[in-house]
Amino acid sequence: MASSSKSLCVNDIINLLEADELSEDTIFLEPPDENITDEDSDNDEHTGDINHLPASVLKANVILPKEILNTDNYYESKKKKVVTTKKNRVVVGMKKSQKDSSQIWREGDLETPKITELWGPDENSKIKYGSLAPFELFELFFDDQVFDSIAPDTNNGLVSNAMRRNRFDDIFHNLHFSNNNNLDNSDKYAKIRPLITMINTRFLMHAPHEEFHSIDESMVPYYGKHGCKQFIRGKPIRFGYKVWVGTLRLGYALWISPYQGKNTGFNQTDVGLGGSVILAYANQIINHRPAPYHLVFDNFFTGVTLLEKLKSINIRATGTIRSNRVMKCPIDFGKMKKQPRGSSCSFVSNNAIFICCWRDNNIVCLASNTIGTDPISVANRWSTSEKKRLRISQPNIVSVYNKNMGGVDRMDQNISQYRIGIRGKKWYSSIVLYIIDLAVQNAWQLHRMYNKNKMDQLAFRRSIVISYLTRYKTEPTPGRSGGKPSSVIMEIRYDKFEHYLIPQDSQTRCGQCHQKTTTRCMKCNIGVHAKCNVLYHTK
Repeated sequence: MASSSKSLCVNDIINLLEADELSEDTIFLEPPDENITDEDSDNDEHTGDINHLPASVLKANVILPKEILNTDNYYESKKKKVVTTKKNRVVVGMKKSQKDSSQIWREGDLETPKITELWGPDENSKIKYGSLAPFELFELFFDDQVFDSIAPDTNNGLVSNAMRRNRFDDIFHNLHFSNNNNLDNSDKYAKIRPLITMINTRFLMHAPHEEFHSIDESMVPYYGKHGCKQFIRGKPIRFGYKVWVGTLRLGYALWISPYQGKNTGFNQTDVGLGGSVILAYANQIINHRPAPYHLVFDNFFTGVTLLEKLKSINIRATGTIRSNRVMKCPIDFGKMKKQPRGSSCSFVSNNAIFICCWRDNNIVCLASNTIGTDPISVANRWSTSEKKRLRISQPNIVSVYNKNMGGVDRMDQNISQYRIGIRGKKWYSSIVLYIIDLAVQNAWQLHRMYNKNKMDQLAFRRSIVISYLTRYKTEPTPGRSGGKPSSVIMEIRYDKFEHYLIPQDSQTRCGQCHQKTTTRCMKCNIGVHAKCNVLYHTK
């Protein structure tokens, strides 16, 4: 075989296919090098997709018969089909969507359309959320309907109305979020799907109206056994569940969707899995409140066909793009590597899709359906050779991407600081706790956005916990209040919920009129006359 054949790698074959310089033939793929690892997060769910082949396949040698390379019609253009991979051979081809999407490129900039949408919080939102206590902000997401859907496997009034030493453990180990008799067998997350659906609805309902949204993957730590557990080398959380997340620029999460392989439910095959995730998120926010949103995502999701689809539904989008997805855009990557830092070249297609190649430490390629190069900004970079900082030119598309892409990373950072650390025996325990962390993080985002007296996240979480401990404690100790009520007690005092008067053995001072009384508020644990009860619990 070696004497009559020529050896190429799969990446070379793909480049020839995209240049229409290879006809449809059967070729042979040598076994991959065991030293090459597949570190890309999408290397296991895209068998058959030319845009998502793992590194071990791309770098493997491909054997082409010599007679094929020497024929006159070797470089003639023919119809291509989807790539299909088997153990030791590859049938090379192209996807129909790539073949049919004809792009005509011209060098130049893209004219940015004018947007009249008013972004940011309105006065009603400031009034609505600015006066809420931390636990009330949390209950915007975990309201009574959500709590009612979370029930122990067995319920007994004698048990549920009394606290025992091991009550928490018993409840946690017996939590159920859906009826086991009505589970969707095609959904690997069917046991918690009702909770995910309700939480997504509430996240959208209370989300600030902002222009930029970022979409990326997040990891939920899990070390047990489950078919959806992922291992991603190089990530801060290497083992766990992968979750698609859509957030605002500062980390407020609007939508989550756990990844479950081929049965994820995203069926837009012409844009791939990543593009299907983007379209699903775009449909969610448009159905909630139509507006010309601007989505930002990385090169796992970006494709020219996806940008065209988003533009057709009035969604603007910007993202980094892989070099094998630029649809024959005439970018000379070899020439760009030799250019000084700050150099760029840009092209616009006949469908108004803009692609920019920018030289930084390495080549950065971005695509957008709404913004171009102008206005040019300045970026500071350290020069190792000159031992000083340099000011280099930076296209507008790069500036917009860098400013708005980190929403999911900020959300992950906020959650990782005070992640709930309870170990459960059920596979979905970690996801449920992750959702609770998300709700607290979102509530904290609303607090910082609308409240003048801003708390840090630790103080905000402590306030929520103390509020619930005070509200639902079962055995209050009678006695004096011990001085001025704290800010947390004041929040409980005015929440207008279950402030019942009960008798007490000894007299204490009334919290309202400061005269002696033999009754107290069971919830606030403060002495109150019956005649003072309404006044005491009203602002």
